[in-house]
Amino acid sequence: AVVDAELRRLDAAGVEPHDILVATVASTVRDALRDALGLVAWEQRGTAVVCENVHRAKGTEYDEVILVDVASDATGDGVTAAPAAGDERQRERHDRLLYVGVSRAVFGLTVVAGDATLERLGLHGATPSGPVGSPA
Repeated sequence: AVVDAELRRLDAAGVEPHDILVATVASTVRDALRDALGLVAWEQRGTAVVCENVHRAKGTEYDEVILVDVASDATGDGVTAAPAAGDERQRERHDRLLYVGVSRAVFGLTVVAGDATLERLGLHGATPSGPVGSPA
């Protein structure tokens, strides 16, 4: 629901679909979002919204990026994909993925994530200018 609402907001603001990337941390979420919302792979980008995991998005830039860091629900209503607090190696890997996702945005960034990810990004408790926040 959150990703779909953000895509509708961007459309209403006049952002062209080919200028939007939905970047996911998990490939299963990427696949579910593509199916649920009619998003496309990078190779089929043309005039549609691209949905890729952050590994595949590395080296690209988009005017608007929706970074999705949830592990369950395709609509962005799931639980955070952030690693458990005690696993430093996994946390570092996760932080690198977040960095790649965040750094794809040229003008706008929307983060759909749980509190742990928002805290890691320094966004928890921030007053958003757009729908930056937890998926609930």
